[in-house]
Formats: sequence, C-alpha cells, structure tokens
Amino acid sequence: MEDIYKLKEKFSQQLDEFVIDSSSLIYIYRINELDHMVHYFNLVILSEVYDEIARKNDGLQLILDELLKTENYNTYKRPLFPENREKEQFFLSKRDLPGFTDKVKNDLFDNQFYCVHKNKKLNKLSVTDYQLVKAGLITKIPIITEDKLIMGVLKESDLFFINSLLVLYLLSEKKIISKEKALKKLFKLSSLGHYSNEIFKYVFDLFCL
Repeated sequence: MEDIYKLKEKFSQQLDEFVIDSSSLIYIYRINELDHMVHYFNLVILSEVYDEIARKNDGLQLILDELLKTENYNTYKRPLFPENREKEQFFLSKRDLPGFTDKVKNDLFDNQFYCVHKNKKLNKLSVTDYQLVKAGLITKIPIITEDKLIMGVLKESDLFFINSLLVLYLLSEKKIISKEKALKKLFKLSSLGHYSNEIFKYVFDLFCL
C-alpha cells in the first residue's frame, strides 16, 4: 500500500471527479452518501456500470436517476467497443470528456493495451472493468473501485484510485461530513464490504493523522 503520508497529501489536492464502478456505487448508497458524492463531485458512470445497477433491481437505479437529473448530469455517447457492439455505449457525467468520446483515441488505446497485453492483468479484466480502466487512463480521472484486479492495473499505470472506505475520508477531509460521522460510517462500511483488517486499519490510521 502507498505511504500513508503521501496518500494524505493527494487528498489535499483538487479532487472533483471520479470514474466509479458498480460495487462502489452500491456501497456509497448503502451508507447514505450517494447524494453528497453526486452533488459535490462529478461521478462518471459508464453505461456498463449503469446496466449492472439496473439488473440488480433493488431501487438504486430509480434513486440514481433522480439524483443525476437534479444535479444536471448528461448522457454522452461513446465509440462502440468491438466486444460489446450489440449495446449502445455511453457515460453519464456533468461534463463531456472529449478524449473518451473520440473514436481514434479509443481505438488507439484498445490496440496498445487490450490487444497487445495478452495473458497479462489487463487482458483478464471483464469488458466492464476494462472500460473503467480505459476511461480513467484516457481522461486521467481517478477511479473509485473495490476490485483488486483493477487496482493492480491502475497501480502499474500510476493512476490514482480509491475505494469506498477512502471516499469517507475524502468527504471528511473536504468538510462535507464531520470526521465523527465519517468514522461511524467507516465501521458500517467495513462490514458491508468485507475489507481486510489491514486495509481497514490503514484507512483508520489515515483519519488519525
């Protein structure tokens, strides 16, 4: 794991948008912080992630739709990905991400990373996880994820990422919620996400610095 003091320094910098995966969306929703994240940050939600949320049929999609509408999120089309051409591909965001909607840049990324890296971590990602990685690396926007394989790829690519435990630290650091409230939710989230003791202690220690 990254040196805790270096990580704290990164949180003092401007962090105003993230690409997010479905598990993280669900965890943040379950600790009642989705409205804060959608309001204070730009959460880039890929169509693949949105579809995963919709398939769960637990009411989150309707709540998410209402939040995104209230906060003026828009739908932006993306170039079709060869392995998923049967579905329209888009992302939900407060702003356009020109690099991610550019077909040439998308094709170049696919050729350089997806086709070349056979039998490596990147080639073992699901289509959804690969698109998350691609969105982050093309736009240089940090990613919120719980997936260890995605984290491994991002670590090798030197792109900043956090999990939902660190989202609580972010909300506390930005004075969006109190430190006491964040710590209380940290324990609840730890049981929801089945985080290791090592990861939980790492984030808890970050709060104590």
